[in-house]
Amino acid sequence: MAEVKQSLNKTQLVGTISELNFKVETKEVTLDPNGKKVKVTCKTIGKQDFKNPNITVECNIKDDDGNVKTIVVGGNFFQTHEKKLDDKGKVVDNPRFKAIETIMGYTPKETRVKLDGSLTVNEYATEQGDWKSFMQINAFQCTSSGVPEDDYAQGEMTCIIRNIKPEIIKKGDDEEETGRLLMEVYHFDNQGKAYPANLVVAKELADDVNEIWSKGDSVKLEYDITTRTIGGGTKQVKSGGFGSKESKIVSGFTVTEYNVFRGDEPFEEENQYYISKETIQSAMKAREVMIEQLKKEKKEGTNKPTEKKGLGNKASVAKHVEEEVDEDDSDLCPF
Repeated sequence: MAEVKQSLNKTQLVGTISELNFKVETKEVTLDPNGKKVKVTCKTIGKQDFKNPNITVECNIKDDDGNVKTIVVGGNFFQTHEKKLDDKGKVVDNPRFKAIETIMGYTPKETRVKLDGSLTVNEYATEQGDWKSFMQINAFQCTSSGVPEDDYAQGEMTCIIRNIKPEIIKKGDDEEETGRLLMEVYHFDNQGKAYPANLVVAKELADDVNEIWSKGDSVKLEYDITTRTIGGGTKQVKSGGFGSKESKIVSGFTVTEYNVFRGDEPFEEENQYYISKETIQSAMKAREVMIEQLKKEKKEGTNKPTEKKGLGNKASVAKHVEEEVDEDDSDLCPF
């Protein structure tokens, strides 16, 4: 799969730092670029709290009517060592370490930043033999210089569509379509590996998407990052008991969504980002082998979680920085 073109995959957040989650420790590490393994003792920057992102950004996003919605989005940096190997195999200072140290010096609730990254997944096997996959943003740059005036959280991606289906919710014993569409797409990293992304299409764009895109199409799309409360906004009303003070606690939980707002017509074969069905079939087989191997290793106690005609008339404001299926399942593209 080395010949597969890496997909375009860029995400950008503009807003104010909400929280930082870094720690520095000195330990022995193995530097291993291009198979040259060298052990050194140096400082390493990682996470203080493993479960939380390295950095969260509060974005106060204004719509066309002037209404403001606040969302908080997280980004994750790879563990960064103070030292690295140069092209000749010599141990030298790692300038990326200094860059992360600069970010660690930013002041939460005060420093406005522009964060650049990519939309990817954190995937791992559980002890119960299940496979977990969570979408997240991998950050590679965060700066407080030249930050745009308006907040936003957007991304763009080239990918192949595996599935487009109506969003259905349950209301009691009944099911009801919301009018929105759910899209499952796959994109490639720089090693030719395919990864999933789950996107949403708003009701007002659903007809356009169904008309222009089909399962198996290679496309370029742009998306907004938003948050939505599921089952929230209703207070628990109880009778009896004691006390007259009203509880402010509401039910529900918040989810992050990636809402497609713009897209191009499907790529022709000549396009550099075109993905053939044969290519994705091979990639999916390789992915299935990888998943089964990680499940096996987990059972054996040897692996760890890995972090790993257009539509729409809205213009993107982000200025990005350069970095087999069952035959009876009619909802899925057969790759």
